Amino acid sequence: EMQRRQKLKAALQSALIYPAILAVATVISLAVILFAVVPGLAPIFENAGDAAPASARFLLGVSQTMIANQTQIGVGFVVFSLSLGALLRRENARSALIQQLLRAPLIGAMMTAAETARLLRTAASVLDGGGGAPHALELAANGASFPPFRNLALTAADMVREGETLSAALARQPAFPKATLGLIAAGERSGDLAAMLNAAAGTLERKTELTAQRIATIAPPVMTLLLGGIVGGASITILSALMSVNDAAF
Repeated sequence: EMQRRQKLKAALQSALIYPAILAVATVISLAVILFAVVPGLAPIFENAGDAAPASARFLLGVSQTMIANQTQIGVGFVVFSLSLGALLRRENARSALIQQLLRAPLIGAMMTAAETARLLRTAASVLDGGGGAPHALELAANGASFPPFRNLALTAADMVREGETLSAALARQPAFPKATLGLIAAGERSGDLAAMLNAAAGTLERKTELTAQRIATIAPPVMTLLLGGIVGGASITILSALMSVNDAAF
């Protein structure tokens, strides 16, 4: 079980780390352009007056505004970071954020599959040990990483305790992936529910790995194009402005 969790964690990290690195690189590149490159060329643009392209004047204005307010921007960033950290320590705020992430393409499907697999694995282990379905769901809820899935498991546990079958209780939970319900129902009919829960978890784990591979394949070129477009656009603006100033001088 621990090896499976480590494998899933590694798949998730590998899918997200490169886009994160490129995002940081984009921010650093823009900071260098706005705080170092553009200010160095400011006298040229200012002397050119109306001869400088509108895009260059806009870029210069953004640079000057950010430099003039860099203290406020820095303080604002720190305050925002601290406020966000404090907010995310609240259960309802984390739950709302995760709900939004679960609706996102690819990322949401990967998070749902990974968390559901973890719940099913835990429940299967409890059932293999002789525990009942309500107890299995409660223990699975305790091990859930995301509040929506913790609530899902606890609600399903109450329904099973009141007489619902496990598959029927899970079918009534909107966040639970419906593709696995057939396997769970088959396990109830066959009397080997734990084995079918493990089988369903295995299917979801493979889905998580495939989705992580898709993200790892798609994200790098998309982020590279985005980075190139932002940094390249700023660079082209600067070069075109210099050429325009040079043409105007002659």
